[in-house]
Amino acid sequence: MRCSYTKEASIHETDEIKRERIRAKTQKEIELGKKEIEKETVTEIQRYELERKKIPLLWAKIICYSLIIIFVIGLCFICGYKISHRNDIQIPLAASAYCNRDFQDTKRLLTEAGFENIELIAIKDLLKSELDIDGKVSQISINGITSFHENEWFPKDSTITVTYHVLNPDKINDIEIPLSAAQCTGDNYQNVIDIFKSSGFTDIETKVLEDLNKDQMMDDGIVNQISINNDIDFHQGDWVAKDSKIVISYHTIAPERKTDISVPIGSEQYSGQDYLEIISTFENAGFQNIILIPKYDLKFYEGSKNGEVQSVFLNGDSVFVSGKWVPNDSIVTIIFNAKEIKYEGEDYQDVENKLAEMGLKNIQSYPMDDLNMKHLKDEGKVDSILINGIEFSDAESFDIHAETIINYHSKKMLTNNRIEIEMASKELCDGNYQTAVNELEKMGFTNIKTEPMADLHMGWLNKEGEVAEISIDGETSFVVGDIFDKASSIIIKYHSFKKE
Repeated sequence: MRCSYTKEASIHETDEIKRERIRAKTQKEIELGKKEIEKETVTEIQRYELERKKIPLLWAKIICYSLIIIFVIGLCFICGYKISHRNDIQIPLAASAYCNRDFQDTKRLLTEAGFENIELIAIKDLLKSELDIDGKVSQISINGITSFHENEWFPKDSTITVTYHVLNPDKINDIEIPLSAAQCTGDNYQNVIDIFKSSGFTDIETKVLEDLNKDQMMDDGIVNQISINNDIDFHQGDWVAKDSKIVISYHTIAPERKTDISVPIGSEQYSGQDYLEIISTFENAGFQNIILIPKYDLKFYEGSKNGEVQSVFLNGDSVFVSGKWVPNDSIVTIIFNAKEIKYEGEDYQDVENKLAEMGLKNIQSYPMDDLNMKHLKDEGKVDSILINGIEFSDAESFDIHAETIINYHSKKMLTNNRIEIEMASKELCDGNYQTAVNELEKMGFTNIKTEPMADLHMGWLNKEGEVAEISIDGETSFVVGDIFDKASSIIIKYHSFKKE
């Protein structure tokens, strides 16, 4: 039994020991691993430190060797450069210092410096306004290089190109513009012409704008626009050719408006005036086309006054202003109160005076040459009045200068184509119709006809062939001294028997 217990205990202890031993061994290995790692780490650090200390020494050697090599190369270059550029010379000034310097002065400086190959190029592009840069250098280049510094070295045989500006030969005769376009506009055209001519310009043309009326007389001759070689926006001091084309357009009064006349009164000034005063006012101002419109509706009980102006129109406009210029053929229409004129049967001279008092200017009286002896009481009496061919009583308006014709009765006048009656109608009717025909033919009448009346039955009261009536142009009663045309129609009616 003891052995058994011991054995079991031994086995049990052996496992514990084994585990302990394994744990101890593992711990020992871990400790040894740490120490080995630490040892290796320390070794690596020591090795790095050693290598780091070697790097500066290496770079120092590299730099030293490089400097030696560079020195040797530079020494060789300098020696070679001096050999190859032993004929180089220094440029006196930087490139920018030559600009705007006289090209001759520039050439002198370069020549004195020793440069031998200098080329001068003149650009003929200057206007006369740019004479201040005539001959001035615009660019300089050395072997094509346009940018260099003062005292920079270049071979003495370098190609130096000096470019400078000179006056364009085509601009030699240019002259300066004395006035700007704005200064010319609004000035008198003749004044502008004189200024340009005195400056040397020769080709000056004017264009007349006939667009003014007399209300704009202050603008007569004023420049509207001026152009030089079609340029309307030029400035004083610009240079152009002396033969440049100058065109000056200016305002003037239109030909049809040169005869304009001024309105003497405004539309508010005629109120209450007599129409004859208005006529006189407009006539004195030069108006000729004055139309009168009489209103024959005068009523005294309403306070109307004969001849008082009702209204005035100028070219159909009832509102107009005094002093305004209008065409001389403008129409003035005057409407006024009037008494109707009775003229038929009135003496023509009295009517003529009345018409003249009305304001009519062109009155002509014509005798009608229509009265025979028994109508002489009507001699001088008005038969009709015509205004421009219209019967006066039918005319609602009339121009004061319209042709006014008064036709009045007057005694017939004897002419080559007229005949004075030598026998009265009663004498010619007292006898045979053939006797009457003979008498009338003796007087000279040529258009005589006879008409039998076929009115007799027994022939007791009247004889066959006895004159019943004689008419001359329808007139059956005429007396000695009456005058008729030779060709007047004469009809002689006589009694005759009826035909079976």
